[in-house]
Amino acid sequence: LMGGALAAVLVGPAAAVVAITVVVGAQALLFADGGLTALGLNTVNMALVGVIGGYVVFLAVRTLLPRNDAGVVTAAGIGAWAGTVLGALAFVAEYALGGNAGAPIPTVAWAMIGTHALIGIGEGLITAVVVGSVLRVRPDLVAGAHTHRVDVQATPSPPQLVAGGSR
Repeated sequence: LMGGALAAVLVGPAAAVVAITVVVGAQALLFADGGLTALGLNTVNMALVGVIGGYVVFLAVRTLLPRNDAGVVTAAGIGAWAGTVLGALAFVAEYALGGNAGAPIPTVAWAMIGTHALIGIGEGLITAVVVGSVLRVRPDLVAGAHTHRVDVQATPSPPQLVAGGSR
């Protein structure tokens, strides 16, 4: 789980970009995952394209679905899947611009997009489960649901004065 769209739905896209940048940096430094030479492109692909692309898809899908928690959860899952695939697509574009490993671009495209479409299913399911769980217990912590929920509790009316004093 990279969690780019999940973070964007929970805390907003700006904070999510920062969070995923830190995760990608920690993976490169502590686990040699991608390494330092790939850190720039990994940051672009996962922290920018993955987060922002996934969040934009989340917003677009959210407008098409019912204005309730299930709509937010579904849109988050689809956005997470899309963010994963968009990150892979960005890699393919970068490879096409400057790759010199000798593999044909269609082969790289099929491998990256096909693999990440499958990975994205897991990412989408995990994101949907987490967003749904958080919505059930602390809906105020889901930034992506704030403007979409219609089941917001009515604000209590101010106290009314009654004859002979206050309430």
